[in-house]
Parts: sequence; structure tokens; C-alpha cells
Amino acid sequence: MDYSAQQTSNRISGVETGSGATVKPGYDFARQAEKMIAAGQLDEAYNLLQAGIGVFGDYPSGFQILGDLYHLRGNQVAATFTYFEALRREPDNPRTLLSLGDVFRAEEGNVNEARKYYLQAAALEADSETIAARMKDIGFFEVEQPELEHDFLATETAADLFRMQGYFDKAKQIYLHLLKETPADQHLHDKLKLCG
Repeated sequence: MDYSAQQTSNRISGVETGSGATVKPGYDFARQAEKMIAAGQLDEAYNLLQAGIGVFGDYPSGFQILGDLYHLRGNQVAATFTYFEALRREPDNPRTLLSLGDVFRAEEGNVNEARKYYLQAAALEADSETIAARMKDIGFFEVEQPELEHDFLATETAADLFRMQGYFDKAKQIYLHLLKETPADQHLHDKLKLCG
């Protein structure tokens, strides 16, 4: 079913649609579009997202879901650009950072760039099993780290992820490295104790 411009406008303003359903006005367009994508109504979702972003251009979720739609359709350049637009509006959004990592990993084969965005997402949600699984998929936990002082992976977040995945020796190595810089950090000492 192809929605007309009036029907798309109705979805944004919250009036009754052709199907008899009433859509809440405003920022709800992003959630409605997400449901449409799940139902396979990709063109309708695209129209709704475009119209919603036109009205609510400061809303990062609209860009996030539009990026998801582009990624689903295989347009990785548009997906990447749209995710960056979402991040411009909300820089600390773990879902968008995870999505960017997915685009780089899957379509561009750029594991290093994917790792960078996964690590940023993990810094925001260190206990996320989804993020840890993505990092495991790209081999993050199997990476040898002989020179930690020159390795961007030598962060507390990376050590936390290693510890969560059961790689206690790697986590311990990073915690010890970090404690050389800040020996009085009790928080790091406590985490080190968790490694055995």
C-alpha cells in the first residue's frame, strides 16, 4: 500500500489514517516507522521518516531509524551518513554507535573502524551483552596486546569487556597497566581483584 503525501502528513500530525488507525502526533513518527519496517512496509516507513525528520529535524531517533532502513536496503553510504547525523544530535547514543560499527564491519569490511564504534558504545553501556557479542564476533577478545602503552585498546572499558567475557589474564594485564598511571585508583584495584 502506497501512502499519499496527505496520509504521511496525517501520520505526523496525529489524525486518522486511511486504515482507520490514529497515530500519535510528534516524535512518535520514529516508533511508528520502526513498526512499519518490522511489518515490511519499507516505502511507507521511508516516507514517514522523511516527513517526520522534515518537521522534527532535531530528533536523533528519526535519523537512527532512517539509517537502519538504509542499512536494511543495502545503501551503506546513506546509512553511514544518516547515523552520523543521529550522532551529531546525540553523541552518546550507544545504539547509533553500535549501528555504525555494524555498517563498517559488514559492508566495508573495516574491522578497525567497527571496533572503534563498538568500543565507544561499550564505554557507555559496559554491561551490554549485545555489544560484547559484536566485539567477540570481530575477534576483539582474541587480539594480542603486546604493547599496551601504544594500543588504544588499553582502556578500562576494554579491560571490563575482557573480564566480562572471562578473559581474566588480558583484563588483569590492562588493569595493571592502568594502575601504573594511577596507582591510587581504588576502583581499578577492586576490578583487578575480580580477575583473581
